[in-house]
This record gives sequence, structure tokens and C-alpha cells, in this order.
Amino acid sequence: MQLTYQPDYYRKQTVGADLAIPLGAFIFRAEGAYNFTKGYETKVFVPKPALNAVLGWETVLAGTTTLVQYQLVWTPDWKALVVPMLTDPYNPEAQYAYAMATARYETALFNRRIMKQEKASQHALMLSMQRNFAYETLSMGFTGQYDLTTEEYLLRPELAWRCADALTLKGCALWMKGPEGSLYGYAGKVLGGVCLGLTVTY
Repeated sequence: MQLTYQPDYYRKQTVGADLAIPLGAFIFRAEGAYNFTKGYETKVFVPKPALNAVLGWETVLAGTTTLVQYQLVWTPDWKALVVPMLTDPYNPEAQYAYAMATARYETALFNRRIMKQEKASQHALMLSMQRNFAYETLSMGFTGQYDLTTEEYLLRPELAWRCADALTLKGCALWMKGPEGSLYGYAGKVLGGVCLGLTVTY
């Protein structure tokens, strides 16, 4: 048996809102969006309708712009996938049916990882910090995210130097890590690393 995967598309409709409320030295931010989809009952690549929400606090600490966010993905119609069982190990037809069911199960499971729908609700924390030095010719930034549900995390430090009025030299690193079989566990081996870039403004 051979499996062939190919890209496909789906349509969604989104309703959302956001707000920002100054509270003294802080800014309270909130965003929410509900995605409506169709065909998810029969197509494993279509995510279920879900609510995406973000709550955040932004402030300046010792000259560093700091943003802390809580991120939520809630899937109301979430149902656990049924693990296939081999009912008759000596029956070729049962073996074939089990192989096909296992392929569908693993495909649906991996797609749920991509869609952040492994559980009915998934929770994550994010921290972002940015600071300028030397009259804004040098800036340092850091972004970190930790998924409380899947125990995956992402770290991304960044350094930028404005070497001329129209030139900015940037360097960054990306580190992604997660349990074996997780999305970041796979992606970190390919996407993790360091980068160097030059931005020209005109």
C-alpha cells in the first residue's frame, strides 16, 4: 500500500474583534476571532470551527517594551479520534482495513497538531521584549512561547543594527522544541537555526 499526499485548500469565514485599553502605565489588549468552516466532518485537512482568543498586557519595564500574552484555541465540536484496532490478525481483508484506518487516523492526528486542535481547548503563553540602545541605532528583541497543552516551546532572540540611514543589519536565532512526535519536535529539526539579513529602506 502506498500513500500519496497533495496540498488542498479550504474556505473559512471569520468574525472577530479587538480592543486596547490604557490602564496607567499598562495597556490591556484583547483579540478574539471565530472561524467558521464546512466539510470538516469528511475532510481531515479542514479544521473544525473554533474560537481563537488572545489576552495581553503591554508596558515598558526599565526601558524595555514588554508584552505578555495568554493564547486560547477553543473547539466546541471537538471529539477525540478513535484509535484503529486490528480485529483479525490472520484475515488479509482485516489487515488491509486496519492499515487504511491507521493511515487516516495518523493523518487526521497530524493535521490537528497543525490546526492547534489536539484538545478541545489549547492554552499557550507568550513573552515579547524589545529595547533600543545607542540612540536607537541598536535594538535587541526576544520572543518566547510555551504551549501549556502540548509542552512545546519556541525561542527567538533578535539583534538589529542600523548601520546607515537606509541600511539595517539583522541577526536572529530560532529554537523550537517539543515532545517526540509533536509539531515543534518535527519542525525544530528543519526550521531551527540562525539567520543574518540586510534591510534596505528607500
